[in-house]
Amino acid sequence: HGLGSLGLRHFNLLKKLGCGDIGTVYLAELTGTNCLFAIKVMDNEFLERRNKMSRAQTEKDILKMLDHPFLPTLYAHFTSDNLSCLVMECCPGGDLHVLRQKQPGRWFPEPAARFYVAEVLLALEYLHMLGVIYRDLKPENILVRDDGHIMVTDFDLSLRCTVSPTLLNSSSPLHADAMRLSSGSRNGSNCIEPSCFRPKLSHGSGNKKKGKQHRIMMKKLKKSDLIARFKSLPQ
Repeated sequence: HGLGSLGLRHFNLLKKLGCGDIGTVYLAELTGTNCLFAIKVMDNEFLERRNKMSRAQTEKDILKMLDHPFLPTLYAHFTSDNLSCLVMECCPGGDLHVLRQKQPGRWFPEPAARFYVAEVLLALEYLHMLGVIYRDLKPENILVRDDGHIMVTDFDLSLRCTVSPTLLNSSSPLHADAMRLSSGSRNGSNCIEPSCFRPKLSHGSGNKKKGKQHRIMMKKLKKSDLIARFKSLPQ
């Protein structure tokens, strides 16, 4: 189909994959093919009433910029019957939150957690090179492809900078700016450091009240300089 005529009528919506703050994601098949996609459908009237049109535009603009193995591919975007639609690749493995619940003890073994965190870091580094600050880092937004690798999703809360930031840590002035800008977010999406994300994979919710084991892990993470370690790796 030509991009100019592509619409929802060309897809069979098979099932709902998830529902977010600005839209609903469906598993869809392109009519007449066996090709599966994830389609994010957003109601423009709803977005206008809730003053969220800018967030939808931000996500679309960022998706159009991306070319990275751990970030989504945007195949097409169109408006159909006042619905804005983003056609992206689908991830049959679900998200890390669901996958974690299936593990013994409901948390990933250390090697698996390191693997996922490393791939997330590579995705974040690429985004930072583009001048994008990702502000919604949580297991629910990390999808798993059929080959086991990850895909970071949901960019409507992200910030675009005029200057590309370096990999952020708590001592960076840009980190303070990002935290201040994100303080208005209602869903607590301030987690942009690896040390915030890793405990959620290996020890559940990341709540400090979860027990002695989690407190020990947090103490070790605070003592370790993760940024320095990654900078020491060969380029």
